[in-house]
Amino acid sequence: MIVENSIFMRRNLMWRWDGEQGKHVLVGVPKTRSAHMLNPIGAKIFILCDGKHTITDIVSILKEEFPEAAYRISDDVIRFIEYLCSLEIVEQIR
Repeated sequence: MIVENSIFMRRNLMWRWDGEQGKHVLVGVPKTRSAHMLNPIGAKIFILCDGKHTITDIVSILKEEFPEAAYRISDDVIRFIEYLCSLEIVEQIR
């Protein structure tokens, strides 16, 4: 279960910055034998899953960057991290 003080870590997967301005992340997903392109916000969440940032930290960072969407960022972050977990891209470490 994901709670505010949960911490997630990227798994040891192949990934790279991609796109014209290097804002997207392309992740190789062994579970599905496919690659997933993460948009800039998804990429930021993926990068912040570094074993140091809590869900609260990630939400705060995104709220500063996107204040107009502050009311929904928390739910969106949790749903996206659940998605990354389902693909075994990140794992909960606390």
